[in-house]
Amino acid sequence: MTLEEKTIELQSQFPPLKVEQIIEILKNFKPTEETVEDIEETTTEETKEEVKEPAVAEKDTTVTAEKTEVSDPSDSGDGELVSQEPESVEADNFFEYAENIVARGKAADDYRKYKKKYETVVKQSEVYNPKDDPYQYKFEVNAEGQLDYYYKSKDDKDFILQEDTYASAKIAEKLNHLDKDQLKNLKKYEDQAQGQQAEIEMVSGLPTFDNVEETTGADNLLIKISEIDSALNNFETEKVTKKEKSLFQYPDPETGEFKNEKTTVENQTVIKSKKGKKYFDSLLEKRKKLVESLKKEIDKDVKAQKEADKIISEMGFLSKLNIDLQKGSTSLGEMIASVPSTMYDITSFLAGGDKPLYLGHGIVAANLKSNPILDYYIEEGKKLKATQEDYDRVNYKIKGVAKNFAAGRYLDGFKQMASGLAESAPVSISMMLGGAYMRAGSFITSGTIAFAGPEMREMREE
Repeated sequence: MTLEEKTIELQSQFPPLKVEQIIEILKNFKPTEETVEDIEETTTEETKEEVKEPAVAEKDTTVTAEKTEVSDPSDSGDGELVSQEPESVEADNFFEYAENIVARGKAADDYRKYKKKYETVVKQSEVYNPKDDPYQYKFEVNAEGQLDYYYKSKDDKDFILQEDTYASAKIAEKLNHLDKDQLKNLKKYEDQAQGQQAEIEMVSGLPTFDNVEETTGADNLLIKISEIDSALNNFETEKVTKKEKSLFQYPDPETGEFKNEKTTVENQTVIKSKKGKKYFDSLLEKRKKLVESLKKEIDKDVKAQKEADKIISEMGFLSKLNIDLQKGSTSLGEMIASVPSTMYDITSFLAGGDKPLYLGHGIVAANLKSNPILDYYIEEGKKLKATQEDYDRVNYKIKGVAKNFAAGRYLDGFKQMASGLAESAPVSISMMLGGAYMRAGSFITSGTIAFAGPEMREMREE
């Protein structure tokens, strides 16, 4: 191969080599020796002859790709002809020569495509200064034929090779090097990255539910399970359609046509980040343990309830009346014990809320909200009320005197009426006795304060 042919070959490579690279390769290139074949002398009658490009040469013949005009050999002086023809091509090498021509044409075509695709914004090694962008960019073709992207700030001197895949893709986007599919994939990647970041920030603001396994009691367990469910609902969901073959026919949700397959649409949780998955799995595990604890608590409550029902079912009506009477007594005790606290609350409210009350001479009234006697009556009242409710649930199908009479259940109606009278008896008797010894104004005032205490407590609880 001659130096010229090697130069043409290097120039035809794709992606194109830099001039410095071509020169460096040619320095080490050693051309093969050319053999000039003897050419028969032409007669003087053949003064000038023009030969066209050959078609297909036969074997063992000499073919020339191009031929210039040849002068009369007598003009050469010493009778020896000096050939002015380019290197001839042997028939054996003709097809290789043709393939080289085709390859050069393909290389030229690839080069045109390369320039059309990659040099629409800037050429190789040229600096691109996009508007409203603090950085400058350029691209080079590396030794492997791949594109390398470089960047630098406008104040820096040297460019830096961008080795991050995503950042390189963003530079390629600026230089218009990406096709439609590549742009679509880049947009998809950016959407995924944005979703991951949003999920990470969301998880960072959610409770971790540490030491949740120490929760006891059915009510507390239900509250914790509800809180975990609320946290899990922060994750995004998508509808997933599942189809299962069936012996029975079901209507297709889209067409309404009956088919031997069942179509179900479920909401499936979408987790976008490793941190989100770790948090989600952790909550599921904690929720599972809480549900197991809740089942044990319910089983204990069911067992205790059965034992209570057995005791209640064996209780006679007279025992129930005794419970009602005790409940009325605790209600009366609560009313009386709540009078000091009620008076304090009313006076404190009139004085401006929770401010301490001054009785004069530097004396501050004690805060009577903490009242052990009142607390005792309240707790006893709750226990007796629970027993009343259990008895009514086991022995009465209908609750309420009027409803029982309307349904023809007169005995149950009279029993419930008797229970109500027994429960109200202590308060009624105390009111009759108080009315006999007190004036009307004093009786009304003290009675109002006594009744207000339990009502105010119930309002606070609600």
